[in-house]
Amino acid sequence: MPADIECTACKLAFSVGTYHYHSFDDGYIGSTLLVCRKTGRQHRLEIPHPDRSLAFALESMSSVLIAPKRLAGTMIMLPDDDWARRRIISTRVLADIACDCCSELGTLIDAANPGMRCPNCGEILPRPVAEWMT
Repeated sequence: MPADIECTACKLAFSVGTYHYHSFDDGYIGSTLLVCRKTGRQHRLEIPHPDRSLAFALESMSSVLIAPKRLAGTMIMLPDDDWARRRIISTRVLADIACDCCSELGTLIDAANPGMRCPNCGEILPRPVAEWMT
C-alpha cells in the first residue's frame, strides 16, 4: 500500500510503496513507487507478470515534486506526463538499482522510516499524509 509523504518545511512530496494494476494488457501487474534518499526524485519500478517474458522497467520523474496537486485533499497526484527515462533493468533488488538522477546505488527506497530526513532540506519528515490502495 503506497504512502504519500510531504515535507512540512520545503513541501517536497513523494509516494513510496507497491500497488497493483487492474489491467495487465502491457504485461505488467503493478508498480513499486520509490524515492531517492539523496535527491528526492520519484521513481517507479514496474513489475512484470510472471507468465510473461518481460524484464522490470524503471521510470523516474523529470524533476522533484514540490507542493503537488492532491486528490481528495490528501493523496498526491503523480503527473502522468512527467515520467521519463524508462529503462529495462534485470533486478528488483533496490541496492542494485541506481537512481536515474544521481546514478548512485543503494539510494532508492520503497518505504519511509520514522526519523527519515527530507532529501531536499534535511528536516525530519512527518508521518504519511495519506495511504492508498488500488
